[in-house]
Amino acid sequence: DAGSWPRGTFITRVERAADAEALYMQLDTLAKKYGVTVRAVDSSYGAPGLGSDSVMTVRTPAVALIAGEGVRFSGLWFYLERVLGIPFTMVQPGRVNDQLLSQFNVLLLPEGARLSKGENEALKAWMQRGGCAIAIGRVVGGLTDKDLALTDLSVVGSEPEKDGKKPEKPTDVPGAIFKAQVNREHFLGWGLDRETLPVPVDGATFYKPGKGSNAITFAKEPEGLRLSGWAWPNNTEKLLAGTVWATDEPVGGGHLVLFPYDPLPRPFWRGTERLLLSAILFGPQRDTP
Repeated sequence: DAGSWPRGTFITRVERAADAEALYMQLDTLAKKYGVTVRAVDSSYGAPGLGSDSVMTVRTPAVALIAGEGVRFSGLWFYLERVLGIPFTMVQPGRVNDQLLSQFNVLLLPEGARLSKGENEALKAWMQRGGCAIAIGRVVGGLTDKDLALTDLSVVGSEPEKDGKKPEKPTDVPGAIFKAQVNREHFLGWGLDRETLPVPVDGATFYKPGKGSNAITFAKEPEGLRLSGWAWPNNTEKLLAGTVWATDEPVGGGHLVLFPYDPLPRPFWRGTERLLLSAILFGPQRDTP
């Protein structure tokens, strides 16, 4: 009996390895280093169905990172190079086009990255072919443009109330930790062993859920949202309730993953790193359920 495993389990097929003995040694080294369990299975016809639709092929991420003047890319640079050890290519703003994007399946858009109309059109076509764009911080606001038709997220306080009154807007939050809800059925939540996750929030822009996959959200009731830090009375928690912390918009065969708040803040908050890693690993897979 092959047993069963939770979402986020990785399967390595020995018969596909060029050197099975070297693979065993590498798995043993990684298991000891990261404290994970490796289990041998004699057949792919086990209980979880290792060849079923519930198992997807993870392709090697080919990552491009927008980096240049005015772009806050250092945290992502450090995470990719020093923490993950994933090769990546830095691309200057203004260089995004069809030819360049064809070399990658992941594009990271850090805080401060701005794309022209032509670059956005190339980005959309690339995502439709299976690419995954990951936008962080205020870049998300630029991608909510209705002309782009990439996401229908809307900003809290941007529309008049039904009674015609002026909408209440969030007061700028210098930085606090709030309790978010995790959709563990979505690929951003794979591998997490809990239904909630402490996440950092700053700024004065909160987003209402759209029609995409709202993977990380805040409960609709404001009570108990704040875990640590400053929140404005009768404002922050009330307006943050029911909004999104991270969402995924399927675009053709690809994905647009939106992080309105930085998942690598400086990077001292480690709990949200896995969400970004999941976006990098699973976002560019065309067969993502």
